[in-house]
Amino acid sequence: MNAMIRTAFKVLDARFVTTGHAAPNTASARLAQKLGFRQIAQQPLGCELPDGLLVDGIAYAIENIAVLQLKVSWG
Repeated sequence: MNAMIRTAFKVLDARFVTTGHAAPNTASARLAQKLGFRQIAQQPLGCELPDGLLVDGIAYAIENIAVLQLKVSWG
């Protein structure tokens, strides 16, 4: 994810990158926050789960790659 975000800014000249998830998906929320995204919106009933249940959608954005940490580990 880190590399894709950096590519969007450096190669594609993106001004910002967005992501989102269904509100119950706390793992996705943690990942977005860990990468430096900030929450920008919450859309009531904006996501449909596989069982048809409608839940809120959460949107995040990152405007600057300076918040990205570049940690690489192998193994």
